[in-house]
Amino acid sequence: MNHYIAYHKTDVRGPYFEEARRRQDRELRFTTKKHFRDGTLVGNRLWVITSRASPKVYELACSGIVQRIERGSPENEVVFNVDYFPEPIDVTRIGWFQTLMTHQSNFRNGLNRITDPGDVSSLEAVRADGSPDHGAVKTTGGRSAERLPAETFNPVTAEHIWHALEKLREPSFKHAYGPSTDFDLVTDDGERFPPKAVFGLAASEALGFDILPKHFSGGRGTICFRILEGAGFTIVSKDEESHPIDIPTSPEDRLWTEGKPRLVAHLRKERASGLAQAKKDWFERIHGRLFCEECGMDAVEVYDGPHGAACIEVHHKSVQVQDMVDGQKTKLEDLQCLCANCHRVAHRLLKLELEMQDSPINEPA
Repeated sequence: MNHYIAYHKTDVRGPYFEEARRRQDRELRFTTKKHFRDGTLVGNRLWVITSRASPKVYELACSGIVQRIERGSPENEVVFNVDYFPEPIDVTRIGWFQTLMTHQSNFRNGLNRITDPGDVSSLEAVRADGSPDHGAVKTTGGRSAERLPAETFNPVTAEHIWHALEKLREPSFKHAYGPSTDFDLVTDDGERFPPKAVFGLAASEALGFDILPKHFSGGRGTICFRILEGAGFTIVSKDEESHPIDIPTSPEDRLWTEGKPRLVAHLRKERASGLAQAKKDWFERIHGRLFCEECGMDAVEVYDGPHGAACIEVHHKSVQVQDMVDGQKTKLEDLQCLCANCHRVAHRLLKLELEMQDSPINEPA
């Protein structure tokens, strides 16, 4: 995600925020003479700074995700879903805001991209806490001067974590994190990764700016470990052995996999909760909801609430049965969201396919 800043002079163009706030409008518009392509702004975060004179006061009015651009002549309207602060935040004398103004040439460029990661970090810290002081660099009780509030990392999902793992699998990938000293994140394939590196790369993608080791802590009880484990990934001590997912568990699973080690490998991949949650996060982000890709059932609608999503399962669809081995690396594109019924049928078909391949009739004469 990229970040943009918009500057509104209240004395010149009139009040911007007050009426919309009173009405609790869910969308706001920012007018600009600049011409942006939809792909440049849409889906990215816009921050709005307002100013008024006598004396000069700058306020962080609101922020939100850009939804569309409505084009006109000579001005265009950038429409975004607004996140309201409890009150506009006076940032006039805050150190990080002075730095932001310098980087933005005192807002002479109007609506403009924020390119400095530190500026984005300060804005996100204020949004998470609602206090301008949390964007400032300070030290409290030995805490790192640039540590971000825990709430800053709430947007990190299992999908972001999975993308981070894919990057770390590439030997040529460069990053700012060193090897882990006390803990490892273990995947369903038994691979071990440094948890802080995984989380830092995931957070960088989620927040739209570089998250460095100085920005957060690792270890038990930290936001880093809570989000990694909450997304379904396993973290173990360096001296602790990792064990494959214990399957099959139900009588149906045992019947389905009996004498078929390749089906056991298949089921183990599907039961990897981190991978399954990453697929669901990705699918819901793309489609806006979870539904069965085979029969189209919207489980949330059918069961009248978000608890219905529990019957949407993840099926490993792309890899051929003959290639189902423990070392096979899975991509999100290899997976399919199915309702429990369609998933059961898909498993029956896979077993039939494997039995046909193993049949003596198919052996060469």
